[in-house]
Amino acid sequence: MIFQVPYWDVASVWPRVTALVQKALDRQVEWGLSDILEQLLAQRMQLWVVPWRLTVVTQIQTYPGVRICMVVLCGGDGLDENKHSLGEIEAWARSLGCDELRIQGRAGWRRVYPEFEVVATMMRKKL
Repeated sequence: MIFQVPYWDVASVWPRVTALVQKALDRQVEWGLSDILEQLLAQRMQLWVVPWRLTVVTQIQTYPGVRICMVVLCGGDGLDENKHSLGEIEAWARSLGCDELRIQGRAGWRRVYPEFEVVATMMRKKL
């Protein structure tokens, strides 16, 4: 079962989830571990935990025409067994008036969540 860590408890939970968050961060270049912690403590991102196997970080993005709950990263093990946990995040996002839940990540997400429509592929080349 997944639960959202209240921002005031993030600092106490952080040592137990740092390695899981880092596992997700190792696959991207946009964020560092200290950046994520700063965003969580400032309430600009939210931390979700399946103790102590899986972490998900979300961010609410508000635009003039749509409010989105973005899954920023997911790290750890057991996404397949805990795929239903996304339903709890969806319900939370709906309660905040979000119109969409989006995942930007590796192609493996498609296998776990085939009900999501693929609308873009992100590619990069280091210069």
